[in-house]
Amino acid sequence: MVMSVKNLVNGCDTNDQGIVIYKHVSSCFKAGTKVTLDFSGISNVTSSFVNSSFVQLIDDFGYDHVRSLLVIKGVNNQIGSLLRERMSKIAA
Repeated sequence: MVMSVKNLVNGCDTNDQGIVIYKHVSSCFKAGTKVTLDFSGISNVTSSFVNSSFVQLIDDFGYDHVRSLLVIKGVNNQIGSLLRERMSKIAA
């Protein structure tokens, strides 16, 4: 399933926005569905957003499971760097 982030939230700045993404993705994971999150049109994300969405997914489903079911596309340098930084800290 492909999900456009900009169609789910009006920004990627807050915990509440991260929770919206978490809920959508986690419901797919529970059904065993692979998810592609498309960040096209999103210029930045905050640590709060990443913690509430991606870090929570890893806490609930495990790093390897998230890596096997989640594809992220359409990211710019800022988004990609923050996601890699946060995910590498968790995986370590």
